[in-house]
Amino acid sequence: DAKMKKYMAEMHNDRTARGIAAPGEGPDVVTWVSGVDGPMRFNTLAGLLAREGWTSTRIEKVLGANVLRLYGDVWGG
Repeated sequence: DAKMKKYMAEMHNDRTARGIAAPGEGPDVVTWVSGVDGPMRFNTLAGLLAREGWTSTRIEKVLGANVLRLYGDVWGG
């Protein structure tokens, strides 16, 4: 939507001015999907991925299981 595009452009301009914009980042590059950016984002994303045929194991990995495994491997526990 227009409000999101305006916000993303402003954020990009600020990041560029501070010298911290990522390669490939631009004022017209949206880094998240509107509607999947609220407090229920993980539930929404999991539902969308499931609808696309992703398995629950794969969804769990994307939503944080891989990070938890890494932390356990590195710090034990």
